[in-house]
Amino acid sequence: MERTQIYLTREQKKALKTISAQKHVPLAEVVREAVELYISEQKPSAIERISKARGLWKDREDLDAVACEKELREELNKRLEGFEQ
Repeated sequence: MERTQIYLTREQKKALKTISAQKHVPLAEVVREAVELYISEQKPSAIERISKARGLWKDREDLDAVACEKELREELNKRLEGFEQ
């Protein structure tokens, strides 16, 4: 962990101290949890990442979707040959 110094309003510090006392944990732990929650909310979801990638290669003429699909299916079929009953 790295030590850091931050400025809080009086109200923020009071609220954090109250949470700290209720949870019986140090104030620093409450702050770390709050920061972690904030960071996780800022990360784009999988759906958002997929949506941003949509159409990424639409202008590529060197890609053949049908051939790619065929190749992937053939590869999958080879992998599944040993599992057939």
